[in-house]
Amino acid sequence: MSKTVAMITSARSHVGVGQCNAAILAALLEAGYRAVCAQSQEDTPLQRRLLALGAEYHWLDYDPDADPRRFAGDVDAMQKLIKRIGPDLVYISNSHPQYGYAGIEAALSLSIPTVIREDVVAAHLLPKLEPRLSDMRSHYQNAAAVIAVSNQNLDLLRRHFRLAGDIGQVIPSNAADAFFEPVDRARRRRLRAGWGIAEGAIVCFTTAKLEAIKGYRIQLAAIEKLMQMPVWARLHFVWAGAGKMGAEISERLGQMAATDHVTLTGHVWNVAELLDAADIFLLPSLAEGMPRAIVEAMAKGVPVIATDAGGNGEALAGCGQILKPFKDMESAAADLAAAIAAWAADGAARKAAGIAGRTRARTHHKEGMVMDQHIAVVRNILNAAGN
Repeated sequence: MSKTVAMITSARSHVGVGQCNAAILAALLEAGYRAVCAQSQEDTPLQRRLLALGAEYHWLDYDPDADPRRFAGDVDAMQKLIKRIGPDLVYISNSHPQYGYAGIEAALSLSIPTVIREDVVAAHLLPKLEPRLSDMRSHYQNAAAVIAVSNQNLDLLRRHFRLAGDIGQVIPSNAADAFFEPVDRARRRRLRAGWGIAEGAIVCFTTAKLEAIKGYRIQLAAIEKLMQMPVWARLHFVWAGAGKMGAEISERLGQMAATDHVTLTGHVWNVAELLDAADIFLLPSLAEGMPRAIVEAMAKGVPVIATDAGGNGEALAGCGQILKPFKDMESAAADLAAAIAAWAADGAARKAAGIAGRTRARTHHKEGMVMDQHIAVVRNILNAAGN
C-alpha cells in the first residue's frame, strides 16, 4: 500500500511557490506515493494535469490570502483536516514562515513526521513573528526536515529562531524542462510583432506578480531615467503578471507617456514561450527566497539583472548582473537604468551572460535533479519512521 504525503499550502498556482508545489506533487506521484494537497480551490492547467496523474485535493473553504490569520491560527481545523487525509507525512509548503503555523502545530501534535519548506524568509517580516517565536522555534526543532531555497534564507532562519547549525538544508528552485528548449525564432518574431515591438528593439522582460515587493516601482523610476537617454528609443518592457499594483502601474505609465514602450500581458501560463522574445530579464525585487523566474530565464539563456535580495545572487552565481541592496528608490532606479543601458549597448555581453546562466541552470536547477532531492527527503523520513 502506497504511503500518503499531505501537502498543506497557502499558495495558489500562479505564483512560484505554487508552481514548485505542483512539481513536488508530480514527483511524489511518480515515486509511487499517494499525493494529497490542501489549498484554496482553483482550476488551472497545473491542477488539471495533476488530477489526471492521480493527485487528490482537499479544497479549503476560504482563501488564505484573504484570511491569513485563519489559515495560520486555526489549529483545530488543521487537525481535523489532517485526520481526514490520514497522511504518513505532512509537507508544509510556506510562502512565509508565519503562514504554516497552524498546519505545523497540528501535524506535530498528532505525532506525524513533518517537513517544513520555506519559500521566502524575508528579514523585514520576521519581527512580526515575535509573539510566536518560541513556538515556531520548537516547530523547526521538532520537524523531520526543514528546507529553504537559498543559503541566505536558511542562515536568516537559523539566526532569527536561534536554531542549531545542523537544522535545515537547501534545495534550490527549479526550472521545468520546457525552459531548456532552444529559442524558437519564428515564435520570437511572432510575439514581438504582436506586441508592436520594432525590429532591433531590446526587450526587457519580467514575470512576477504585480506587487511592490517585486520591484515594479523601481522599474517605473528607472524607466523615467531611461527616457532621458538615447537608448530609450530601442527599449521595450514586457511585464507578465497580475496583482494589486495593476491599476497603479497603468496610471503611472500613462502619466509618464511610456505606454508605447511597456506591454502588460496579465497572468500567463506560457512563460517559457514568452521568454523567446526577451533580450534581458529584470527582477529588481525587495525580498526573495530563490525565485523560479530567475532560474527559468537562465534556463532559456536570457541574461538576468536582479537586485541583491535573498537567493538572487546564489542563483546567478556571477552569471548576470546583481545590483546593490535596496537603500532608496533614487539609487535603486539609477543602478537599474545604468545596468539596462549598458547591456542594451553590448550585445556580446548579453550573449555571454545568457550562455553562462543557461549552463549553470543545467547543472543546478533542472527540475528532475531538484525534485530528486525533495523525494530523497520524504523517502529518508518515512524509512526512518519505519514506514
